[in-house]
Amino acid sequence: MYDAMESDLHNNGKDGSRYAENDYFEKAVCLNQRGKIQARAMSENIRYSGLPFSYVVTSVSCRSRQTADLAFGGYDAMNKLLVHEGPYTEKDEGK
Repeated sequence: MYDAMESDLHNNGKDGSRYAENDYFEKAVCLNQRGKIQARAMSENIRYSGLPFSYVVTSVSCRSRQTADLAFGGYDAMNKLLVHEGPYTEKDEGK
């Protein structure tokens, strides 16, 4: 739900998205300390494996952008289509 709120309710940032780190629900969608440690560990694994990459695309959600920054040293593009739409599009079948 918070991913959809971050990406669709306001037009504050690139790609028409809202940035949670500048808003009241930062703790709901941005990385916590554990997530930051995991993203840095991902970076070490990528470097150690020698996995080549040349273009990084992230969703507009705060935790996705932070993960790309920490794991890959940044990102080349953002795409709102990578955000899970959550309950706003789910159907309540049988009720």
